[in-house]
Amino acid sequence: MSAFDMGGPVNKAAYVTGTALLAEGNQYFMAGVSAACITPPLVIAFATLLFRKYFSQQDRNAGLVNFILGATHITEGAIPFAAK
Repeated sequence: MSAFDMGGPVNKAAYVTGTALLAEGNQYFMAGVSAACITPPLVIAFATLLFRKYFSQQDRNAGLVNFILGATHITEGAIPFAAK
């Protein structure tokens, strides 16, 4: 659910559900939410780093920012790449 819309309402609902379940002692759901949140930006960041010739300079710069966004569970950095 978290990676489905990369920062939209489904993502927010999954995060709220994960936080509520975490408060109840269920760590497993939140672990899945965390994994789904970091995946899109980190995959894009590694892709722009490893396959530089397929990306413009602007996209490569945005890809580096996705390392930081992915490390902090912010999926919105992947939206411009998904829109292309």
